[in-house]
Amino acid sequence: ARRMEKVYSKEYILFLYLNEIYFGSGAYGVEAASRVYFDKSVQEITIAEAAILAGLPQRPSEYSPHRNWKKARSRQEYVINQMQRKGLITDQDAQEALAEEVRIVKSENPTKVLAPHFTEHVRRYLVETYGWEEVYQSGLVARTTCDLDLQQAAQKAVIDGVHQADRNMGWRGSKAKLQTEASIEAWIAESESSLREDTQFRQDNARRTPLPERSSLVEGELYDAGVLDVQKKHVVVGIGVHRAIIPLSWSTWTFSPDPKRSWKYRSQNDLQNVLTRGEVVEVELVNRSTNDVPNLRGYLPGDDGSYGAAALRQEPEIEGALLSFELDDGGVRAMVGGIDIGTSEFNRATQAVRQVGSTFKPIVYSAAIGEKELTTGSMLLDAPLTFNTGMEDLWKPGNYGESYKGPISLRKALALSRNVCTVRVLDQIGLDVVWETAQRLGISSLRDDDKNLAMALGASSLTMPEISQAYSAFATYGKRVEPYFVEHVTTRNGEFLERHKAIEFPEVMDPSVAGITSWLLQEVARSGTGAKTNQLGIQVAGKTGTTNDFKDAWFVGYSPDLLVSTWVGYDQPRSMGISSTGGAMALPIWIDYVRTAYPKSIARNFPKIPDVVFVEIDEATGRVASGGRAMPFLPDTVPSGPVVEIGQQSTQDLLTIEF
Repeated sequence: ARRMEKVYSKEYILFLYLNEIYFGSGAYGVEAASRVYFDKSVQEITIAEAAILAGLPQRPSEYSPHRNWKKARSRQEYVINQMQRKGLITDQDAQEALAEEVRIVKSENPTKVLAPHFTEHVRRYLVETYGWEEVYQSGLVARTTCDLDLQQAAQKAVIDGVHQADRNMGWRGSKAKLQTEASIEAWIAESESSLREDTQFRQDNARRTPLPERSSLVEGELYDAGVLDVQKKHVVVGIGVHRAIIPLSWSTWTFSPDPKRSWKYRSQNDLQNVLTRGEVVEVELVNRSTNDVPNLRGYLPGDDGSYGAAALRQEPEIEGALLSFELDDGGVRAMVGGIDIGTSEFNRATQAVRQVGSTFKPIVYSAAIGEKELTTGSMLLDAPLTFNTGMEDLWKPGNYGESYKGPISLRKALALSRNVCTVRVLDQIGLDVVWETAQRLGISSLRDDDKNLAMALGASSLTMPEISQAYSAFATYGKRVEPYFVEHVTTRNGEFLERHKAIEFPEVMDPSVAGITSWLLQEVARSGTGAKTNQLGIQVAGKTGTTNDFKDAWFVGYSPDLLVSTWVGYDQPRSMGISSTGGAMALPIWIDYVRTAYPKSIARNFPKIPDVVFVEIDEATGRVASGGRAMPFLPDTVPSGPVVEIGQQSTQDLLTIEF
């Protein structure tokens, strides 16, 4: 700050600041904000319009005239009054500015509104690469890899998925409590007044039409509502002068949060345990009339259809992220860094470093297969395990739910994500082998203190692009695909500053080993912890990931053409509660997005794995057996011994039977 004060005047520091900060609605800098809100250059705006912009930096989302005209107007009045008091404008200027009907345009830059985190990521890259002055004063044009249709699908999937995951954990309570009947009536009246202004703004954003006598509501929008009546099976709320019913059937998730209890087996059965008259809650207006909702027809009160149908909502405390790129060239088609950039510009898809949990396991198994220490049919012992760490405490890795299955095949151990089996594999092949494999796959965040047996369970913290690159090697049978965001950058005169050039991706794993690992991940998706993907009806592969104490939930998966990673968790890591696994929290987001991004009409099957042999294996013994499960093997790793029928005892078995 001292150095800046010595070099620049205060006016120039303010100039730099105002040309870079966020003004809401995806606008960075006053020029962009002026065009987004008024469709004109900042040099053309009036005092009234300038006062709106000047009021935004304190809370750009809350004061945005696109989102809340009443608050934007109140803030504008404050700014104008301050300018008048300080002698910056005359009394007449202030009166004219307050009386001016400001026209707020509704059209917004689609790349900033529909792809906020993507746009911000590219903006940061441009500033870091070419400098602030080149970007903000000279002006650059960047063509990105973003597919806006897929980006919208990704954002909807993340927002819907995070809200559902948040509801899974229970109801955190109302926003406020009105203590008296008078305060309830006053709140309803004030709410209606605000809603009338919103209605007027929707009808004409320049507010040339008269203020309507009664507000109108929009289906699918969120509103603050006052609780007026609570019964066991329904609640009546007031949204301004409007009344709506919240049925119990839409509110079974409103049990009290308890991270030590599984939400899968909890359900609210009495709304009187949840709400009381006078509480203020957030609701989504599902329908303007209960008569248009089949299971609410004739619902008392409002059986005449005069009541709307609403659902309780709450602002999520957890966050989510998604990264999706093409496997042929690495072009990122969609990237979501959070549910609302207005609340937080932190990009969890590119900037967050989180524990990856069981998504690290395929790296361990691929190393074991590559070293020819183990095969898909190798038998692993799924039983409690204890290690002496040399410290006071013993390390006892355990499975989810503390359940154990005894001897199982390596295929099944990965499909069912058995922790102790993976630790045994890592202990058998050694830390160095897995460490080197991870680095070849593009994982660079590993630190020296990560080099321990806990690495098998994904205790290491990585970025989403790192774990995604690692999986790209499995998907492409050995080649590490590096995702990229920018196709080219030009000056405003069309001079190219950079162009993305297609490159030959490095081969970082033996194609046969990578193909076998990919087959194992297809098994995870077919019959393991990722089996929900079967609803897509296409061939996919992937792995769920859940970290210690349910702090992070992951799913990293791919088709033959597209790789997608999803994550859910708290920004400040803490438990999301029992049952908040990768399969329950992150996988639904992945499925929702892939259903749009890779539909059946364009889906293709995985290619044949090169230079492997498929052998039928009895998974109860790990031996070659006619009628067993066909599994891929490197040619010189096929189990030896006689071929028997599935379940048939061999000569060796007979020799060991006690008579």
